[in-house]
Amino acid sequence: MINLQEAVLRGRLSTCLDVPRWIDSIVEQAPFGSLDDLLDAARDAANPLTRDEIERALAHHSRIGTRPSGAGGVGDDVARPGAELVRDLPELRGDDPAEVRAIGDRLREIALLRIEQSFTEDG
Repeated sequence: MINLQEAVLRGRLSTCLDVPRWIDSIVEQAPFGSLDDLLDAARDAANPLTRDEIERALAHHSRIGTRPSGAGGVGDDVARPGAELVRDLPELRGDDPAEVRAIGDRLREIALLRIEQSFTEDG
């Protein structure tokens, strides 16, 4: 079971994907009977991510091999198995819905990998 205080849950989730709406949606569903339940909630909440949410997530995300300079940055060492996904993220250049969807899908994959690493069945 994953049953954390709200502030702790929010903090851990923000290191996985710094998107307030996504975090709020997951927190509203807590506690979780299992890691799989948490992953399902996270997957659903990130489908889809909006362009603004993607821009926010990318702005608060440090690149591979760098440490975040402040509490708002997300360190890539949190998700080493997903490092290639982060490194290969294209820049969000236009308003092409397919491009926005593709980058949002990548960010969702990264967030799920980070959740798998950051959470255990006992919290």
